[in-house]
Amino acid sequence: MLRASSSSPERALDLGPAAAVIRRLVVGTAVVALAACGAKPKDPFVASPSPDCSPPGTPVVSAASAPAGPATEPTVCQQPIIQSALPASQVKHLGTVPVNRTAAFDVPPATGSFTIVLQAVTASTADVTFVGAPPLPNAPVPLKITDPAGGTFYDDTSTPLDPTRANAVYRGGRQGWGTFTAPNTAPTLSAWARGVPAGRWSFVVGDYAAECQNLGPAGCTAGANTSGVYDVTVLLRPGPVPTTGTIDVDFYLATAQFSASTAVTDPGMARMVSTLSAIYANAGICLGKVTFIDLPAWAKAKYSTLDATDRGPCGALAQLFTLSLPDAALPLFLVDQLQNLNKLGQYEYVVGIDAAIPGPSSMGSTVVSGAAIGISCVGPGSCAAGVVDPDKVAAVAAHEGGHWLGLFHTTEENGAVFDPLSDTGVCDCSQCVAEAYRSSCGTSSAEVGTAVCSTGGSCSGGDNLMFWLMGGTAISAQQAQVMRANPLVR
Repeated sequence: MLRASSSSPERALDLGPAAAVIRRLVVGTAVVALAACGAKPKDPFVASPSPDCSPPGTPVVSAASAPAGPATEPTVCQQPIIQSALPASQVKHLGTVPVNRTAAFDVPPATGSFTIVLQAVTASTADVTFVGAPPLPNAPVPLKITDPAGGTFYDDTSTPLDPTRANAVYRGGRQGWGTFTAPNTAPTLSAWARGVPAGRWSFVVGDYAAECQNLGPAGCTAGANTSGVYDVTVLLRPGPVPTTGTIDVDFYLATAQFSASTAVTDPGMARMVSTLSAIYANAGICLGKVTFIDLPAWAKAKYSTLDATDRGPCGALAQLFTLSLPDAALPLFLVDQLQNLNKLGQYEYVVGIDAAIPGPSSMGSTVVSGAAIGISCVGPGSCAAGVVDPDKVAAVAAHEGGHWLGLFHTTEENGAVFDPLSDTGVCDCSQCVAEAYRSSCGTSSAEVGTAVCSTGGSCSGGDNLMFWLMGGTAISAQQAQVMRANPLVR
């Protein structure tokens, strides 16, 4: 979730992307396996540039010929299980697998990344309560991943103190949905410069409910259940990951301010696309096809203003995302306003929210197939309809697209949770905020802002595209690697 600004210099609104992050850090049920200690070896390998473009490129902008989604509103909650739109050579559909069972897939030589996508066929909908943390929705998770040499690449019950020394990071999905991708940490980006180790990989299919059962009462007090069955797909991105690549973008219009036909001729939208293209050029990514897509009239009326706190699979945000097309483009939904209920019980406006990190690339029409951007709440006018700042909308689109492609916030608002990359600035609350506020660091009542996080040293990163507050558009080399390793980037 991205906010335009903080409510005060040093107070927090909310925890950000997920309580799962704090649950894992506090409880020790976690996301990552530690990499080997010691300095990272230098690798002289340099990837070959992609022939697709030289950033920023020249996107081809068009309007879709028909709206996306049904002409009339569905009468029941939509939770479809979707297959990938990528070429068959990049897709390993492993079928349905119960929790605590092992699934395996083969990685051919010259593969740049793999992404595991878990979709619930049947699973407990009860929240799960790990010791020391609030209840969490039952999201799927690979419990343990084994590499071709038989080593443990990832273990969801091991918590490193420093995520930049982890093989992989997974910070939870949504109820019934989970997406895990690698590489997404500094050590693995370096180790896999020539590609993912080829051979047979395997992982134990799981979810929080099954993990709760496995941990027992000492680690989890409610929600234990082993009835989960998941549809399992592995997506492969050919590699090694090049220094440049191309991505297509779909803009879905859940706003009455634009139609697909008016958007392609609107100077503001043209400026927005141009600015987005320039931002992503900093990651070596060119925009290919940019398509503006109408939604049916009922959807525009229903979804133009959204409650961003309604995160369940049958909530408005999730149901909006089911209208995305099953193609291999980055799905971004333009709405008028996104509202978020803060910890004081008050509604505030946020400028963007992503369904999952990373998103299920090439698998549209699911409850997590998209990111939403509140276009009337970005720029002058204080959420006034018809007042759109194209440069700021582009920055929000780039940020939410960064989440979709696998990037976390460089620093969360509590100033104690950071991304797993070693070349992004961190803003350590305990060193950056005024002395009087430091006792709250790491809690939901702490906040680090762009000003204090732009002073250098341990108080850096406020200028980064993926800072938790809207600010800069800088993209680091490792962030760019993660983005280009996503299967949407060709």
